[in-house]
Amino acid sequence: MRRSRCCLLTASVLLLVGCADKVVVVNLTCDEPTTPSAVTDVTEPSSTSTTEPTSPTEPTVPAGSAFADAPTLTMTDDEGTPLVGELAVATSRPSTLRVEIDGPTRSWTVELGPSSTEHVHTLVGFGPDATHDVSVTVIDEQGEHVWPDALTAATPPLPEDFPELTVVVSEPLRMEPGLTLLTAENTVDEKDDYIIIIDEHGEILWYHAEDAHINEVSVLSSGHLAMLYNRDRIIEIDLWGRQQRAWTSELTVDAAGPGAVSVPVYAMHHDFIELPNGNFITFSVDFREVENYPVSEINRSRGTEAAMVVAEVLVEFTPDGELVHAHDIMAMLDEERIARSAVTGPWWSSYLDEDLKDWGHANALWYDADTDSFLASMRHQDAVVKFDRATGELQWVVAPDAHWPADLEPYLLRLPEEEVDAFHTHGMELTSDGGLLLFDNGNYRANAWERAQEEFSRVVIFDLDEASGTRSTRWSWEDLPAVFSDHGGDADYLPVTGNVLVATGHEAGRAVSEPSAHVLEVDPATNDVVFQLAVGPGFRGIYRARRIDRLAPVSP
Repeated sequence: MRRSRCCLLTASVLLLVGCADKVVVVNLTCDEPTTPSAVTDVTEPSSTSTTEPTSPTEPTVPAGSAFADAPTLTMTDDEGTPLVGELAVATSRPSTLRVEIDGPTRSWTVELGPSSTEHVHTLVGFGPDATHDVSVTVIDEQGEHVWPDALTAATPPLPEDFPELTVVVSEPLRMEPGLTLLTAENTVDEKDDYIIIIDEHGEILWYHAEDAHINEVSVLSSGHLAMLYNRDRIIEIDLWGRQQRAWTSELTVDAAGPGAVSVPVYAMHHDFIELPNGNFITFSVDFREVENYPVSEINRSRGTEAAMVVAEVLVEFTPDGELVHAHDIMAMLDEERIARSAVTGPWWSSYLDEDLKDWGHANALWYDADTDSFLASMRHQDAVVKFDRATGELQWVVAPDAHWPADLEPYLLRLPEEEVDAFHTHGMELTSDGGLLLFDNGNYRANAWERAQEEFSRVVIFDLDEASGTRSTRWSWEDLPAVFSDHGGDADYLPVTGNVLVATGHEAGRAVSEPSAHVLEVDPATNDVVFQLAVGPGFRGIYRARRIDRLAPVSP
């Protein structure tokens, strides 16, 4: 079974989520018929909620009531993660709860267990700038008992710098079940990046603001979210926005916060994956002098010179910070081979204020559990490489044929000349039937020392034939809202429907009044867009998007 980062648990329209020994069944009803999605769940009780319960008065508990005290609902006061509340219910007999939430645009019901006399649950899914009525029913051996007064959950409006989200297309019955998790990168460095969760209608269910640059965000096996923070650490947070754990690198210079573990690597950048055994993989870097590095990626006659080069290293480490593997990708390939941007790319040189050549610019990871192998996307090599997890032995290379040394040519999976190859890709993964899915940014559409061609972006699936050393194009989709996305972007295979979820990264050439990026879901069988969300204007883009189906820890 291949490792998919969609984190899907069930294809049912009902969602099972839970924390420890609690299980929640969530059923959402909206103003229009739709496939239900989960918007409320259970996590650890909050230790940071400081606002008073939202009930205006303290009603008297009738003698003999199933309620031992009046229930309370306390909304967080955290401005960075505001759409969260804590429900506390004490009962006179062991019982479970039913919570019915009625908001301006949707209503949903949550069943909470197990049977207990003390119930403390986290509720999420409240939309911004809205008031929700929350009704509580106790269910015990004597029947159902409804608290007479609805509690109130009031949420603040969105921040002024929050990205504008506009739903262009939404066909829920043709969409992959679940919620969409996306990261919006602010154009202005002094403003926040946002992690956002929306439903199939584009309704905002949860968000978290960070005053840092955020790339990959995913759901861990704990049910918490984890983010790649700047270029130096991975941070795990709960739905209250509280840091639970963190893994830091040598680049981490400020306070790392609670649960931080130091990992003996220089950096952590672009992508990470939690493996089935609980370990993590990410990209780090090394720096080395290459004696004969090309001076120019445009004019080959300018020759070579000694240069300090950034070498990409895929690292695997345990949750305790022990380094398990460090696979030197430059050593697998050719330190003197370049593609476009491998000389002029400024990503590391501007960050560290040194003259560094960004040889590989690794930007996407994948773990293939069937072969216990890793895949890495190397943007400045125009290459995706696959190698053995334990030994680092190279298995294949998907890349244009140009400029490979003779000893690496046997590893190339060659594309027929009449088909269009991929250049400067971002999001990358294997489909369930072994196809290679890429967000093909298409920068230059040319190899080093070749004339640049017309740039366009697309989503592509290549069929791979390792036995014959070839590949072919199964599906290519170019009908994106913008012709060209110069960086960022993602494409995820969705296993229930076979659809593909696309984040367009940074759409180049956009006017300041136009959307900065889009999130789309497309049906490859028909090329129909079944979901389209416009983001911006005013944001750098949407680096990645994920389809998820729970917001809380999974029961053990």
